[in-house]
Amino acid sequence: MAEFQTWGYPQHRLHQRTAVIHTQGITREGRVDLCLFGSLKNLRGFAVPEEDSVGGWTSSAAPMIEEFIALRGAEVSTRTGHEFPFDDEQLAVEILKVAMSQGIYTEPAAHQGRPETRAYTVLGFDATEYVALVYRDVVLTPGRWDFRVEPELDGVRRILIGAPLWMRTTRQDSIRRYFGENRVVIPRTLGTSSTPAIGPSQATPPGPGHALLRPPWDGDRTQD
Repeated sequence: MAEFQTWGYPQHRLHQRTAVIHTQGITREGRVDLCLFGSLKNLRGFAVPEEDSVGGWTSSAAPMIEEFIALRGAEVSTRTGHEFPFDDEQLAVEILKVAMSQGIYTEPAAHQGRPETRAYTVLGFDATEYVALVYRDVVLTPGRWDFRVEPELDGVRRILIGAPLWMRTTRQDSIRRYFGENRVVIPRTLGTSSTPAIGPSQATPPGPGHALLRPPWDGDRTQD
């Protein structure tokens, strides 16, 4: 889970801090990635500061993604096509890049499989039970995409995009916090801060069988 970095353009209308959750599975047909967006305020038991002191890459496609999520997966024809000419496959790939690579600040290979090194990451956990509303179920065209220079995307066949309505873990020990001493900083020229990227709030952390994300996860319908 990470905080989705928007560009702050008011016309794209996500008027709340937004989380992106990524999980991956393997089926007989191949690799499937699930990318879910929802209100960060519904994360139970944790308070996320406004800024991440580490800092890192944000996507040039963020305005397009923000509008897509704000409109809950509106058809391409109802979006501003002259500004966002991507088709569904292109959009899905850009969203997956955000879910897996947002916040990197050095060579991508140095961050591969290491979300604890990326800026804006919040938590990792085993989501043993969840319900999600899927806006798009995109199967990539064979031969269209070459991910050899993006190893974390290599092998992806299908990308689902939507919003989590409810999610929980039954294993409290599966929750990994990416802040403070748990944030691994890869050496670079930019200075870093010791300020934690996230700290626990006064709320009771979720225990076994407790909801980690309380419904409605996608937030106030009038505010999204």
